[in-house]
Amino acid sequence: AIARVSTPTVSPSAAVARAPSSAPPARTNVEDPQIPALLAKLSTVPAPDDVSADAALGDLQGLEALVGRNDERVRQVRAHISRAYLQQSQALLNERRLSEAQRVLDLSQKFGLAPAAYITQENALRQVRKQVQADNQKVSATEETAASQTRILDQARADQIDQAEAQLAVLTKTLPAGDPFITTKAPQAIGDAYLSRAQKFFAQARFEEALQSARAAQLAAPGWVQFAAAAQRYQDARSLAVTLSSIRDPREFDKFKPVLDRLRAVDPAEYPSFESGFVHILSDRINALDPASAAKLRSSVLRLFPEASIGQP
Repeated sequence: AIARVSTPTVSPSAAVARAPSSAPPARTNVEDPQIPALLAKLSTVPAPDDVSADAALGDLQGLEALVGRNDERVRQVRAHISRAYLQQSQALLNERRLSEAQRVLDLSQKFGLAPAAYITQENALRQVRKQVQADNQKVSATEETAASQTRILDQARADQIDQAEAQLAVLTKTLPAGDPFITTKAPQAIGDAYLSRAQKFFAQARFEEALQSARAAQLAAPGWVQFAAAAQRYQDARSLAVTLSSIRDPREFDKFKPVLDRLRAVDPAEYPSFESGFVHILSDRINALDPASAAKLRSSVLRLFPEASIGQP
């Protein structure tokens, strides 16, 4: 006999209950549309002014609020902008536009420039500032020296010799011993001023003062042959003036013509002051004589100084 195998009967409802159920659909994260818009704006380095930088910082803070401060995209934006600002600061430093370089460097710090990079650039700025300050002080000193030199020369030309010598004494302390202004320009200008003064004195028959001025010129420029020779000429001219004023015989004047010619030949520009001094003292002497004696003396003197107006009655 064949054994029967019974098959359990499953109800339709149970079959449905046992059937595997389908999995729920996977959840997808949809990126906020503001993120790509902010990244696009921040891909361009803002202009290095406070308004543009503040606007970019506002966009960066908005991006951080959406993706988090530590998001790689945030770090890349900060690094990109801060490095760009640092490079601009370095370029400005090379042009010695120091205030702008510092301002742009500070902007780079706002965008997260590494502290070591900031310190390096700040130290470079500090060194250049010191150099610029030293250069400016040097230029200022040079300009001040040039102004003092011009003032000394102007004072000498204006016969303000005492002031010129006082200024030169002060300036000499600040210049090297062999500076051309100390060794050449100033001594010549002051010496010339003393000689100009000597000419005026001699023309007025103030012979002692003329000689003193000529000697002062020699002292102002020691070692200068031209001033030593001028002092000697004034000494000789003073002696000649004394001799001419003491002549009693009018005929003796003729022998002094060669002496006057030599004096004129040495320095034609200087000679008129000598002649004026001689004429001045002889005219005074003629005016003190009686008419007959004055006429004789005048005639002799005019042979020496034919263009002079001597002792006219």
